[in-house]
Amino acid sequence: MAAALDDDDDDAWSDAEAADEEPKVPCITDPSRVFASAADALAHDAARGFDLRAITRDARVDFYGAVRIVNFARAKVAAVGGAVEGDSLAVIVRAWAAIAGDADDAALKPVLVPDELLSRLPDVLDLNEEEDDDDAAAAAFEQTLADVGRRRAAAAAKVAG
Repeated sequence: MAAALDDDDDDAWSDAEAADEEPKVPCITDPSRVFASAADALAHDAARGFDLRAITRDARVDFYGAVRIVNFARAKVAAVGGAVEGDSLAVIVRAWAAIAGDADDAALKPVLVPDELLSRLPDVLDLNEEEDDDDAAAAAFEQTLADVGRRRAAAAAKVAG
């Protein structure tokens, strides 16, 4: 004879699954601190002096550049073996990003596996994607054409006048 399923057990199982599905995002400056969202983790880091949004914005990186920065920073924190001062880490990461960041493909390898922050970067950062560069280049080209047209009209007016 088959046993009847208890609805209370199903609800408990669903609650446990939902708890497991919540993202667990370690902050960069102290990987032992885990947050429910990437935005919360980045806010914690920013309060400690490591503002990933500002660093990636200033470095004008795309998604892969942001991944490199996060992995490089996580590697530096792992080398220390615990929490670090965000200000000090920011100085090191900014210098590295300016000198070698785009060329360091080794920094594409995640330090934390899995790293929930990496999958959420496009949601929490304003990344400099190629499309933005193309749009900016197109706008600059259009502006240049308009300037040339105005100068040509001004020169023609001088010649005619």
